[in-house]
Amino acid sequence: MKLFYKVLVLAVSAFALSQTASAQVYIGGSLSMASYRQDKVENEKTTCSKLLSFAPEVGYLYKDNWAFGGRFSIAYATEDNYSGYSVESSEKTSAFSLVPYAAYKALTFGNFSVWTEGSLRIVPSQKYTDGVIGISIAPVLSYELGEHFILRTGLNFAGLSLARNFDRGITTFRLFAGGEGILKVGDITIGAVYRF
Repeated sequence: MKLFYKVLVLAVSAFALSQTASAQVYIGGSLSMASYRQDKVENEKTTCSKLLSFAPEVGYLYKDNWAFGGRFSIAYATEDNYSGYSVESSEKTSAFSLVPYAAYKALTFGNFSVWTEGSLRIVPSQKYTDGVIGISIAPVLSYELGEHFILRTGLNFAGLSLARNFDRGITTFRLFAGGEGILKVGDITIGAVYRF
């Protein structure tokens, strides 16, 4: 609960600063949904996973092409294991993470912009979630609806990430590029930002 109050104070502070920062401070958030299915042929079992995440954020736009900010992500996930048509087991988890980031506007064409975003994800150890710290770089597409309102989405076709799971002692590195993720309906992030 203390963390919630800290995020609330941060958002109110950003709003207060925005009155003097002339279109530099922004607040917003994103909603992510993911759905995955994995079939195991050898034992005729299927695993279905679903994830829903909400991430409010606050940030500062510097010279119109740099953005610095942070997100507080709250995620809820379910995983169902099927044998045939019956559910063998079901697991539900929730987690939160802090994600400070920096982004650079690489391309602009009309109202569209492509940003390169570098972020640090901090997931504290929780009852059902391992403690993880990771860094990532990925493209983000934004569309300016007007002077103050911007829509954003992550582009799934390229990225780079490095993460360390402290509870299990595992480090993972991922570098990906290709057309497979461009229209992947199973993993969607949509966000909006209001720039003061």
